[in-house]
Amino acid sequence: MPTGNCVPLAECVPDLYLDRIRPGGRLDRWYLRRDLPLALPQTDTTLTLRELADFTLTVNGRQLTVNVAETIDSLRHTLAPDRRRLAGLTQGDPTEPNIADPLCWLDFEFAGRNTVAGEAANLLWYLMALGGWLVPRYQPDVYARTLRLALPPRSRPRIEHLELHPSSRHIDVRYSWNTGPGRTAAISSALDGLRGENGSGLEEIRAFLALRILGVIPPSRLTGHDFLLVLIKLTESQDPLTTLDTFFSTAPAPHPHPGERSSNVPAPA
Repeated sequence: MPTGNCVPLAECVPDLYLDRIRPGGRLDRWYLRRDLPLALPQTDTTLTLRELADFTLTVNGRQLTVNVAETIDSLRHTLAPDRRRLAGLTQGDPTEPNIADPLCWLDFEFAGRNTVAGEAANLLWYLMALGGWLVPRYQPDVYARTLRLALPPRSRPRIEHLELHPSSRHIDVRYSWNTGPGRTAAISSALDGLRGENGSGLEEIRAFLALRILGVIPPSRLTGHDFLLVLIKLTESQDPLTTLDTFFSTAPAPHPHPGERSSNVPAPA
């Protein structure tokens, strides 16, 4: 089988992408069959995803609108089976437990013809969020089984401040995203490699990254705090102004503006 060619997405291993985005697939079951509730952290308010789409969010100084249904519809167009992508014979699911310790060059469930962009998105999101945060928290059995040293994560993303303005349908959010020094170094190295591939940027992996953000941990299991962070990163990933460096930044959240309420809410357990 030839490698390194641009082929229709339908000719690639379907499990991680096409099967999840197709009508009736995982994203439909998880997000579209019912209007999911979101308990806004640091408030006593619960919004559904449809209600949230009518709000404007200012997130770390950037204005965003979270519309999951619209994003999924866009992903279906971008990841249509006949759209051609650079692909090759690859590992299939390059995550820490699959390629690091113990060393494993092939994932026999997903190895085969896979897109280069999908592989990059998979690895980066695992380093950024899944490996040090979502998997150990929501799939602890998987984390313990697949990593030889399944150490308790020492840091995780955190919403530092949230202020709801119902009358103006606006939410102010400030968050920090500390992945720890090891994963930060790995992310930096992976981004350097991605930039070296014909100057590739976020545009090359945007759709695949969104599908990894949405399609791994069921949203119904997430706390309101964690679900909102996932939705924020989803929206950032689809914003044309977002770059590789801004999306994968692990810098602390901006200092609050004068007069902004400080949060005394402890980090989620």
